[in-house]
Amino acid sequence: MARTKTIAMIELSSIEQTGTGFRMEVIITRNQEPALCIIAIDEFTYNEIIALHPLTAGRVRMSLYAKWDPFRNRHYSSLIKMDERFGETLYFACAESYAVQLEQLRLSDSLPEKPAAVAEKVEEAPQQRKSVLGRVRATFIGKLALRLAMVVCLFFLFASRTEDGMFSNHADALSPASMDTVLDENTAKSLPTEAGPVIEETIPVEVKKEETPKLGYKVLEADADKYTYSVPKGYVALTFDDGPSEYTEQIVDILKEYDIAATFLFVGLNVKHDPEAAAYAVDNGMAVGNHSWAHNNLTKSTDEENTNSIARVNELIESESADEDTVVNLFRPPYGAINDDVKAVVKREQMKVLMWNRDPVDWKAKTKRQILSYFKQKPPSGGIYVMHEKKLTVEALPEIIQYLKSKQLKFVIFK
Repeated sequence: MARTKTIAMIELSSIEQTGTGFRMEVIITRNQEPALCIIAIDEFTYNEIIALHPLTAGRVRMSLYAKWDPFRNRHYSSLIKMDERFGETLYFACAESYAVQLEQLRLSDSLPEKPAAVAEKVEEAPQQRKSVLGRVRATFIGKLALRLAMVVCLFFLFASRTEDGMFSNHADALSPASMDTVLDENTAKSLPTEAGPVIEETIPVEVKKEETPKLGYKVLEADADKYTYSVPKGYVALTFDDGPSEYTEQIVDILKEYDIAATFLFVGLNVKHDPEAAAYAVDNGMAVGNHSWAHNNLTKSTDEENTNSIARVNELIESESADEDTVVNLFRPPYGAINDDVKAVVKREQMKVLMWNRDPVDWKAKTKRQILSYFKQKPPSGGIYVMHEKKLTVEALPEIIQYLKSKQLKFVIFK
């Protein structure tokens, strides 16, 4: 039986710097009950999130997972900016303290304590959401108006003391050159430029557009009426069977390092044994499918047994994801064994059958070179590779990706 979800989703409502530190207002939904909570965060994580301009439009879901990156020697988490058309996953570095907070939120059986006044705002929160940049603009306008008023007063005071009177040289007095001599240095720094929105001096923000990840892969809709054996020419798909395992998170991290994704076909018993690894794949943008409950030949089982097997796996994977909208609809039969009876069960469960046309037989390879040699012997374009979560596969994966990228192929995941 799948464990009960305690927190299904965390949505960012606002993020700001206060007089005492930095904080996020988030809507935490657990068992379909939303509550608005305030979470204190560190300055480093705050600046990393702000650099992504998270609340400029739409809704923002925060990942409940943070992962240690041994290559960059720091933690990373992610958020998803959503509108009515699509969602964009953005990654940011975070402090260890933030990673610990996410872990506590994800594993907690109850929502954080919150004042009653905060709880009352839950229903209004989505309509009242404002970005930090919006608040900064308002602050800027107020300060600018005050400084301009001071400039006008200084001008009239100066003009009234001249021998020719205050109107004798009014054209020169209001010229841009004279304004520059009156405005102080801080005011000049605060003026808007064409480079982007104004940022208040007390919030150090460095916008690094090049750090905003762009998807290095495409999502392909699998055919519901026939088995999917291949992808179009110029494309390639990596798939991993029989997980989750002790290697799942390593595989996901390598894929993310190269800005690509893959499709994982999970076995129900393994998901039950290691639900965190399954959730890690889903919540980091990987496509996840069903590979039966016990990896048995379904053509030798009854329709009832097969229906139960497929349904249990779907329910378990979906219950472990932090995203309550996660739906599993990909199915790969163990050993590729499928007949009309199994096909009918899969169709009733509204699943799509994903097969393969490239098999490096990595599960019995003696060295990673054996795996790599397969990729270089067969044309990779249009290939769906079936691989497994094995130690040698993990070791070979970076070179596999590099080789496929050298062929100018576009990576594909399925839905």
